[in-house]
Amino acid sequence: MYTTDIGRKFIDLYNEKSGSSLSSEIFFEDNFFPLFFNSEDHLHLMHVHSSSFFQKISPKDQTPGISVPDFKKKRLMDNINDIVNKVRDVSGSEGVGYMAGSPQGTTAGQISNIRLNLKKATLLNSWFGGALGVGFGGGYNLLFQEPEINWFISQGWKYYRKYLNETPRMKGRQIETWNGIWLLYGLKFRNDPQRAYKEVKFYITSHLSEDNKIINIVRPEWLRQIVSLANVYGEGEGKPLLVNGYKFASRNESLGFLYLKLPEVRKLNEIYD
Repeated sequence: MYTTDIGRKFIDLYNEKSGSSLSSEIFFEDNFFPLFFNSEDHLHLMHVHSSSFFQKISPKDQTPGISVPDFKKKRLMDNINDIVNKVRDVSGSEGVGYMAGSPQGTTAGQISNIRLNLKKATLLNSWFGGALGVGFGGGYNLLFQEPEINWFISQGWKYYRKYLNETPRMKGRQIETWNGIWLLYGLKFRNDPQRAYKEVKFYITSHLSEDNKIINIVRPEWLRQIVSLANVYGEGEGKPLLVNGYKFASRNESLGFLYLKLPEVRKLNEIYD
């Protein structure tokens, strides 16, 4: 549930950078939801397994005058309120990266009999943290501690929305993969997001594949992503970057905490080291 900690730090960072004092709930309502989920399902930026945004709406639950995205958001908030009020147990449907909802679930290993006093902000922060995950070649995602990296990743969210809107037949819900491409090609322009987007848009064509007329983004090789990070953070002895490696799906997997040590490579044998 490290996503909650990263999300909390992100809200502090956002308020610092923007000169605002938004709560997690207001940020979700005014910034995060409109960008990530206020669209047709296939154009969502993010996939959270079994969440309200992933589930269909039965005809009997349809509410006249309320759009499908708004209905799903309300359903999520109702579920979160029930968790806060201890009416129901938390699961990965409401907290990104959290445990299964019952011992029969495939991520039941995270379930504990310790009663958590969860707040709404705690669960919403996990969504922001999850949206900062960086997809690496090989299938795992990394969450970074480095504020500069997380701020740059968050600046790329609106460009992912822009790219989806501009590209017909593009598959959505690939935020981690997009974040990986965004860092690979855009990090060197981290102080100029528009320039970074131009670079990403130019090179992303080599990472697209088509399946049944749907276009997917394919993750780059992890070595190229490490080299991109080393170009920025590898001068001298290098700045170790603390990351958390994971996969979130019907079954969560964790690599735990890792340090990426990115010294400048001067000899061929140092690549191996």
